[in-house]
Amino acid sequence: MVFDYEVFERARCGEKERRSLESLVDLFCALSEKARREGLLALEEDIGEKGLDPFLALGLKLVLDGATPEVLEETLVTSIFASGLRGKALLARMVAYSGIRSISQGYSPECTRRLLEAYLGFETGAEAQA
Repeated sequence: MVFDYEVFERARCGEKERRSLESLVDLFCALSEKARREGLLALEEDIGEKGLDPFLALGLKLVLDGATPEVLEETLVTSIFASGLRGKALLARMVAYSGIRSISQGYSPECTRRLLEAYLGFETGAEAQA
């Protein structure tokens, strides 16, 4: 799903807030790596971790339950729009949604990183730190 301009406007936040979401990008890259190496079912233990964002847990549960891409999109995007979030909180949900989709579609960790970095508006990978 491509979020429209209005959603990106509602998710606008400063660089410091965007940088604070780098750890979310790292989390999805790690989950992507684990899913590719050990299989999707290996992510079950990550869902049970205390402190995991409920939205992220819901998305991962849907993936593990074999939800179709359409059901995944309808459920998560509806949740995003119904939340009424703005700024950093909305941006975090958008990143999480795209991260969940990338895992469900079997993207490589590197592809997942590049996809999610686009939401932050700057590179967070090794090339950016060089």
